[in-house]
Amino acid sequence: MSQEFSNQEVSSQDMSDTVSSGQIATRYSHKDIIAKIDHHLAHQLSHSWLDIDAHKVLLCSALTLTECFAQSPALSQSALFSSASVKRQLGLKHAMVLHLGQSDLLGVIIYNLQAPQLSAIGVVDLIPYHIPLEQQTKLSIIHELGHLQNILLQDTLFSERLSRYQHEWLADMYLFWHMARDQAGRDLIWQQLHRRNLAMMSDSSRISHWSAPQLQYLLQTYSPQILQSFTGYASFATDALAQIPNWNDDELAEFTSLVQRTFGNDVIQILPRYMFWRQEQLIHTLTPTLVKLMGKHKTQLWLSRQFVMAENLSL
Repeated sequence: MSQEFSNQEVSSQDMSDTVSSGQIATRYSHKDIIAKIDHHLAHQLSHSWLDIDAHKVLLCSALTLTECFAQSPALSQSALFSSASVKRQLGLKHAMVLHLGQSDLLGVIIYNLQAPQLSAIGVVDLIPYHIPLEQQTKLSIIHELGHLQNILLQDTLFSERLSRYQHEWLADMYLFWHMARDQAGRDLIWQQLHRRNLAMMSDSSRISHWSAPQLQYLLQTYSPQILQSFTGYASFATDALAQIPNWNDDELAEFTSLVQRTFGNDVIQILPRYMFWRQEQLIHTLTPTLVKLMGKHKTQLWLSRQFVMAENLSL
């Protein structure tokens, strides 16, 4: 989860990113980024440096913030970035990013091993379900890198100021870019989709992070072979943004109302025609998660009771 999208928020890395060191230009691929993160987590390092374009990003564990922040004068000499204040901001979040935007330090990603995500939980008809989560710390770190990468590309890719919702699903689009190149990685993207659906089902306010429609579109549209055809994240994002689902605040409010009316604890009577014009998209996006939780038969019965647009649904 990121913070504010101004001086303190929000990323990562292009397949064709280039960083200059003296006279030497080094190219960083998506594999380099993932390998660095895997190495950092496996060895429980106090800090690691990641590269986005010609910018540096510092990766820190919340357990070793003082040692990690000592790697950068911009952090160690500023009262704004004391370990205590950053830990208060982090709270029980699984990860967060601080966007500094300086020439020698684009941002800092802090992850919280004291609040690990081991499973995602959802309740359907008062029955609790859970999905185990694998490698979620790594996915959260790459998501935060995505915030920083999209900030760097904002002037070239996006014609208008991004909403909070757009910042979040774009960060997961960046996660897709890095992870969806083999079946194991695509399984983790499905895990992220299910996690986003379950979070929204449990609390409609989490629709601000509901990237499931976008991840579903990307999974259906971009195979590993197609992803290999792009020269980098920027070219992939340019292509994806032409058709990917996106809603403004008013449209998102309608989905929020429909979700609250469907999953809220205070729902007494089912209203199958409520917000019927938003039902088709919600059904389409929730179905894979519901099938994973309940199986096809129970999912079809439940959807047909809840939504008029699911009366003739066949799974």
